[in-house]
This record gives sequence, structure tokens and C-alpha cells, in this order.
Amino acid sequence: MAERLAERLKRVRRESGTVGAMVRMTSNLVAQAGRAVANGADRVTLRTPMRWLTQPTISALLESNARFADRHSGETCIILGTGPSLKSVDISQFAHVPLFTVNQGFLFCEARGIRPDYAVVVDEMYFTPNFVPFMRDLLSFCAARDTLLFANVSGHAAMTTLEAAKSVDLAWLHPIMRSRLWETHGRPVPIELTAAQPGYESVIHAAIVVALYMGFSRIVLIGCDMDYHVRPHEVYRHAYDDSPYIADNRPVAELFEEGQVDLMARALCEYRAFAALGRLAHGRGQEIINASAGGYLDVYPRVPLDKAIGIAGGEEQDRSAAV
Repeated sequence: MAERLAERLKRVRRESGTVGAMVRMTSNLVAQAGRAVANGADRVTLRTPMRWLTQPTISALLESNARFADRHSGETCIILGTGPSLKSVDISQFAHVPLFTVNQGFLFCEARGIRPDYAVVVDEMYFTPNFVPFMRDLLSFCAARDTLLFANVSGHAAMTTLEAAKSVDLAWLHPIMRSRLWETHGRPVPIELTAAQPGYESVIHAAIVVALYMGFSRIVLIGCDMDYHVRPHEVYRHAYDDSPYIADNRPVAELFEEGQVDLMARALCEYRAFAALGRLAHGRGQEIINASAGGYLDVYPRVPLDKAIGIAGGEEQDRSAAV
């Protein structure tokens, strides 16, 4: 060990000179100290009951989430992403399976006559003044189809002022950090929707957490292509044909305002969070399966949709309300 350290110091001095070696050593010590402080802060946060990190007014909104705990224990659910591969799937044959949609995915459901049981929207941009039409249309969709909506609590003030909110069963999620916490620590924070939760880099992460909390034994992903980082100069497409809120006519790099390297870094963070959720699900006796027809999300087992759902018996009641 000592010999290797001495050899390394010699090499650094040879490459950088005496002054350069001292600067590099100082820089490394500062970086190590910064990482130690960051890791210590994370450990303190992870050991602090998440309810202590939640404002009283927000806690009051979250308390009702206890009604969802193990609501679907032992069942299978489908989470619809918004990737273009979703267009190749006939969802109608799985109408008896509890279904989640996310963000603007309700546009796909509306076009296909699909009634999702749950909708999840946590991206804060959707609760800004520019997206009032989105909020209004989403609420109207959920009200017409009796779809329960999970929304970021930061949008409570904006969403509940809309008339359509009066007819919707609304539940609130409170993300307080980004998914780097999942990436670094493997998601040790217990899943508890009545308290603050680590934040989500992808809305699919949030939908998975909700499904795990509800007790689904098998969570099947469809349309979760997760390939935006592969071709940054191609137009970013979705499963729905057109969006009145964000037009599908801009390249990925322009839409995200990031180049390929930064997009790959973003994707790496997301993929590590997906992997952490997979480990968490396995530890709880639950499983996540990717039945998407395309894409790059291979951190979960790839299983054809019909086998993943196992609809042969058709025992479950058809709860669809096709529009």
C-alpha cells in the first residue's frame, strides 16, 4: 500500500511538477471532505422520520393516503409510460387489470377509450400558470372516468381552485429530494405515502412507489421506452399523436436544453433509480417487469405482456368504462 502511494506521488509530481502536485493533493482533500459532509447529511436525513420533514399543512393532506396501503395486495397492475412503443399494444384486452397512466398519458387513454384506475403527475412544471389548460383537461378526464389522481402537493393551490377538481378524487404526494438519493443509497427510506418521500427523476418512479405502497405483487411496465438519450437530435415522440400543451416537434436536445453527454448523465441517474426500485421491490416480495415493446429499460426482466399479466383465466371483473 505504502509503495503504491509513493509511486503515485512520484507520478503526480512528474506529470504536474511540485506546485501542481500540491494543488492536486489539496483539491483531492477538499473533494473528499465535501463528499464526507454530503454523505453525512444524507445519513442524517435517512435516519430522520420523514414526517418530521413535512410541514403540518402538508401532513394534513398526506394523512388520507393511509387508505391506499395494501389496497391491492397480491394483485397485478399495469403502468403505462408515454413512449411511442405503447402504440403497438392493444390495452383493451387487459381492461380487468388495475391501470396507471402518467403525465400527459391521459391523452393516449382518451384516444383509445381506456379508463385508467389511477393517474400520477409529479412534475412541477404541470402545476405552473402556463399549464392551467393541462390541469383543467386532466381533471375533467379523471372526473369523467372516475380515475383517482395522485398529484404533487406543490400543485395543491393551483389545482384545487379549478372547478373540475370538485369532482375528482385527489391524493397528494410530497417529494422533497431528487432521485440521486435513490441512486446513492439504494432507497432505504420506507415507502410511506403519508409522509414526505425522496423525489423522482421520472414520473414512472413515482407511479412504481405508489403501486408498491398499494401492495401490488407484480408491476408491469408498458411504453416505458426511456430512450431519449440515445438519439438527442431526433424529434422527441410520445404515444399520443399530438399534445396541445407541449408540441412533439422538437429534438430531444432542444426540448431538454441539454447535449448528449448531459442527457446520458440524466439517464444514468434515472436508470440507477429504476434499479434501486427493483431491489426494493424484491426485498418486499414484489416484482417489477418490463413488457414494453421497445426502448432500453433492461434493468427489469423483459416478459411479453400476455405472459406478464396472465389473463388466461380472466377471473377478475372487467372494470373498464370505455369512452
